[in-house]
Amino acid sequence: MEAYQNDKSNITEAYGNILIETGNMEKFAESVAMKMLNTCPDIILAIGMQYVDEVDDNEENYDHEEEVPSIIGTIVSVTDNQFIVVEIKETSGKRTKLYWLDYFEGDNIILNALTKKDKNIYIFEYVDIELFDPNIKEYRDYKVLSNVTEAE
Repeated sequence: MEAYQNDKSNITEAYGNILIETGNMEKFAESVAMKMLNTCPDIILAIGMQYVDEVDDNEENYDHEEEVPSIIGTIVSVTDNQFIVVEIKETSGKRTKLYWLDYFEGDNIILNALTKKDKNIYIFEYVDIELFDPNIKEYRDYKVLSNVTEAE
């Protein structure tokens, strides 16, 4: 910062206002880094290694796929109220309601179930979304369909 203050007019002439104008700070930093490579390459190497380590750490955190919640079962009913509600009978016998709020892959399976009795077993993937329920005047979790596929 001291070097910048001492040579501010030359830097501004060469790079513009590096503190305000977008992209100018990067150009200035690249120029400084290139000069540092000649005088103190160990520091640039250390900064580069630190960056690589940070990238590796971030990739490790994102490599783990999140498990999507799913239910295996048959379609018991499809109700068309404010939203379409699909009632599923899980293989354990438990009944669960899933809400169809948006496009998802496999929506044709639900459309077909509206017109005929379908006893096939499917895998229903969903996301939990917290929405305000005006009837009970509080937030509650809804299971919203995100994918439907045939179980193998």
